[in-house]
Amino acid sequence: MWQELLKQLLIGVIIVYVLFGAYLYFAQKSLIYFPDNTLHSECHAFSERAEHNNTRMYIERGDDRVLVVYHGNAGRACDRTYLSEFSERTLVLVEYEGYAGQGVPSSNAHHQNVRDVHEWLLTQGFSDVAVLGESLGTGLAAYHASLGGVGRVVLVAPYTTLAAVAQHHYRVYPGRLLLREQYSTESLHSFDGDILVVHGSTDNIIPAHLSESLPGTRVIVEAGHNDLLHHSDVRKVITEILA
Repeated sequence: MWQELLKQLLIGVIIVYVLFGAYLYFAQKSLIYFPDNTLHSECHAFSERAEHNNTRMYIERGDDRVLVVYHGNAGRACDRTYLSEFSERTLVLVEYEGYAGQGVPSSNAHHQNVRDVHEWLLTQGFSDVAVLGESLGTGLAAYHASLGGVGRVVLVAPYTTLAAVAQHHYRVYPGRLLLREQYSTESLHSFDGDILVVHGSTDNIIPAHLSESLPGTRVIVEAGHNDLLHHSDVRKVITEILA
């Protein structure tokens, strides 16, 4: 009798495991991307808006150097007005496909956004290019750096791969096999410019140990995932590297 009950229990566990795994696979975009769909044209927080090959940007003019920002997975680029406080550089905030009311988000589309921005920068004549990535955007910042022409990279709450983040949160599943949306910062191992990695010791979304193998200067502060850029020590080191 107990053997039959154990068998039924095991079958039930397997069914639940498979069904939840299928949910993770097919619904992963809804678990990764949380866009604000307020239109790009309705953002008035920056002095300029630009578009190149359907990739949208917000611009706040500074000096002849530029800081390109790839934001995290939630909200929209227009929300990041506070980043203008970090540098005298011209600020270019990249809006992703699937955000601000245009298209569907995907890693392929977002990597195309990066290629578009890189191409656009070549026509602008900036004297020095730095890129900053937050959370999900750290993989895109790293990809931008791999395309060339970048002197320094700032990574805020980064990962090595998004698959490693998925594996951390869903440990009983093969994250690398289930994840279709691919992002990585591993190309930075061949980057020869300056790299700053900042992470919060209490980050429970992308824990700090997931960025330990990244190259560059590493700064760990007592902060979580969403308040990291408001920490005074973080603001200080970012301002210094962008000077």
